[in-house]
Amino acid sequence: GNHRVSVAKINGVENIDAEVVSLQSEIILKPSSTIKEILKQVIQYEKRVFYAETNFGDITDYWTIDFSSPGQYDVLYQHILIHKYYLNQNKSEEIEIHKAILSWYTELYLPIIEAIKKQGLMKSFRNRTISDMYVWLIRYWDELKQQFGETISIEEAANDFSKIYKKSAIKRILEKITI
Repeated sequence: GNHRVSVAKINGVENIDAEVVSLQSEIILKPSSTIKEILKQVIQYEKRVFYAETNFGDITDYWTIDFSSPGQYDVLYQHILIHKYYLNQNKSEEIEIHKAILSWYTELYLPIIEAIKKQGLMKSFRNRTISDMYVWLIRYWDELKQQFGETISIEEAANDFSKIYKKSAIKRILEKITI
């Protein structure tokens, strides 16, 4: 507002750089929009931003990272940055982000997606996407590694995860949650 500009002017700042993200052209809200529809639009918007800012699709030729709840593309980007950090260790020069993205996709994402498919985990979560499951599984794997040490493989985590959720009441509850 005006107050901020006047404070800035007092401090001798003439031009304020602001990054303005216009949502109105991205998300069309109708009076009849349900929460579910709005969330779907938010997720689609986040997907467009993620793919546009990272060039993920061009790098991997994989265009179907989809989520059923908002905020997950940021989680993926964090995973990519952590992966990049590990790749950079013991290297004299910084690895380029597009190489880190490709490495994350081939070395981490795809094998984990394969583990999910092999365990048949998606059968228990009809309303969710395989990318949702990837995020949950990584989180679960991290918890297991903290408890039992770094030697636990993603296959063991997926197997354990499937045993817990396949026949449990949690499964039925989670299926009812739509957000």
